[in-house]
Amino acid sequence: MKPLKLKKIWVNFSLIRFLFLLVILAINSQAQIRGTEPGGYFIKKELWKAFLNEYSAETVAKHIKALSQFHRISGGSPGYLKAARYVTEEMRSLEAYEVEIKKHVADGEKIHLKWRSMPGWDIQEAELWLENTGELITRFSDVPVSVFVYSNGADVTGEAVYVGRGDRDQDYQGIHVEDKIVLATGDGNRVHQEAVIERGALGVVVGPPGIDPERLGTPNLVPLHRLRSNKSLREKTTFGFSLSHLQFQKIMRQIERGDNVRLHAKVKARQYDTESVTVSALLKGSEFPQKEIIFSAHLDHYNPGANDNCSGSASLLEIARTLKALMDRRIIERPKRSIRFLWVEEMHGFAGYLAKDESLGQRGIAGINLDMVGEDLYKTRSILTLIRTPFSNPSFIGDVMEHMIKYVDSIKVISPSGSSQQFNYRILGFRGGSDHFMLSDPTIGVPAVDIGHSLDFLHHTNLDDLKKIDTTELKRVGIISLAACHFLADAGEEEVFRLSAEVGAQGMKRMAEETKIYMDDLYCISLKEDAKLQLARHLEEAKIFTDILVKKETKAIGSVEELLSTPKQRKLMDSLIDSLKSFGLLQKQNLQSFYDLLCKMKKIKPLPFTLTSEEMDMKEIVPRRLFRGPISQYYFEDLMGEERQWYRDYSQIDSDWINRRTEIINFIDGKRNLLDIYYAVSTEYGRSPLFFYEKFINDLKKHGLIEY
Repeated sequence: MKPLKLKKIWVNFSLIRFLFLLVILAINSQAQIRGTEPGGYFIKKELWKAFLNEYSAETVAKHIKALSQFHRISGGSPGYLKAARYVTEEMRSLEAYEVEIKKHVADGEKIHLKWRSMPGWDIQEAELWLENTGELITRFSDVPVSVFVYSNGADVTGEAVYVGRGDRDQDYQGIHVEDKIVLATGDGNRVHQEAVIERGALGVVVGPPGIDPERLGTPNLVPLHRLRSNKSLREKTTFGFSLSHLQFQKIMRQIERGDNVRLHAKVKARQYDTESVTVSALLKGSEFPQKEIIFSAHLDHYNPGANDNCSGSASLLEIARTLKALMDRRIIERPKRSIRFLWVEEMHGFAGYLAKDESLGQRGIAGINLDMVGEDLYKTRSILTLIRTPFSNPSFIGDVMEHMIKYVDSIKVISPSGSSQQFNYRILGFRGGSDHFMLSDPTIGVPAVDIGHSLDFLHHTNLDDLKKIDTTELKRVGIISLAACHFLADAGEEEVFRLSAEVGAQGMKRMAEETKIYMDDLYCISLKEDAKLQLARHLEEAKIFTDILVKKETKAIGSVEELLSTPKQRKLMDSLIDSLKSFGLLQKQNLQSFYDLLCKMKKIKPLPFTLTSEEMDMKEIVPRRLFRGPISQYYFEDLMGEERQWYRDYSQIDSDWINRRTEIINFIDGKRNLLDIYYAVSTEYGRSPLFFYEKFINDLKKHGLIEY
């Protein structure tokens, strides 16, 4: 009994010590934010002022205007290469960065990691005519997104036939579309696959689906569509046109009257084999040049694509210029660690870069990805979003960015030509969608966050233009990213010490928030008729989830050692980790107490928790990963063949299935069994059916991506 008592006393003392540290940090941080001690907790007042004075969102807007004139289609298109040349010249003019052009094959066939390269695509002009009236419906030079990316050349006239959505086999039952032009409202690539590749249609014309009320209220909006870029499909690929609601209805009204509607499509475009590029610019560190903070932004996309993603690419240019200007004026010294800027083709092209640079994970200690950072919140109805690193690759970088966001929220940052709109943001857990997803994969090894705007209803449309840019928002995001990067690149022992405490304190806060959710979950379960069957299981799983959170948060604290490792720093880290583990034990005790009282209050005698036979089988599977980097959706669907439809159907019942898929792969390390992986992913995204995990892991094995 004595050892147990001593252990309990030690645990309580450790917890009290941690709580005391948290209170001191909280008081200090709040005092500074409220203005008692002006300046951010991590950044001194004078340096914040220098950042705010030097960083010019108006200059960012000028870069956006220059870049948005190019139709920057990935795969080494002429417009993309012109944009890359612009970025390269701007960075070389600063004379402080080592600028390199990294090339990779772009032919629609070469696989980089598990991402098929995009082919070169050159389009000169395209027009769609309504032959019945001699009326021009749309023209590429007027609205670049009106032509499906990777369309091939054509000069054809054909009868228009409407097939509804047109992206499913059942849409074509009893309808003959060979040598006709198909009108549809579904996903453009799938419509082209069903109509042209499978049934011999001349081409496709797609209108808005009419299910998004915001887009439906913008009748001139034209959505972007892309065709598959596989080299094997090149000869079979024809063309696609994307129309606004008004344009599409002009054609549909004639069809509904019973007219024999004929369309004339003329497209001057081609796919070809080429090379594409990534632009890399390195500011070499003064003390630890082998350690890199990595900025990334995708340079590709449609014309105009002002927010997506001229805004991110342009912001990197201004962050780089600001650092150089402040060094020239001796306001800051050359940072201790290196800072690398990467302008990439989103994901597919980034894979080409990462496939060649296998040491990036050893050099890169944190990544910040900027994607859609200049939205006018009112016009786009969006919100600034920080996406944190995945549970499979926890890091300090999320807490640094969150800290800077909250500080900027506490001061008034307004650009001279910008709005005075209130700063509006949210912090989210990991999800894909941009290039942070590429870096954060454990086999790449650079924990990265994404900062950008979500819910922008003009995203991937012709209306993503310069009028939707707000320089105030550009400045806020730019300052946040600049401050976070400089803090990490130049952090000494004192800064690393403070960061460790911040990560530990925030970790405990996150764990406490999750405990509340688990308690709410237990209460809701107690209201069900089969509560006695589920309560004990949910309690035990909540305890397992808590243990996983402890491991995740302790790894986040440990990641700080990537910045600096000294005896004092390691001592603090060990103390914080011990305290976090003790806090985890306390949370499990709280869950047990809540459970006991709940059962007593509800007069429930729950059945004991036991693993099912299915779960026991999952414990026997210990998968080992056989590939590097994440898997693209196109690659995955090609791999699955006819099974792809099963996953498409499953996506209708689990909106998080792609995030689960990503993290299942990320947690495969040859040590965790499949049940461990299920618990880890469920901690991050909530419970989901076991059969998904079993099927997915078996499909990966069947196609040679894992072994067990």
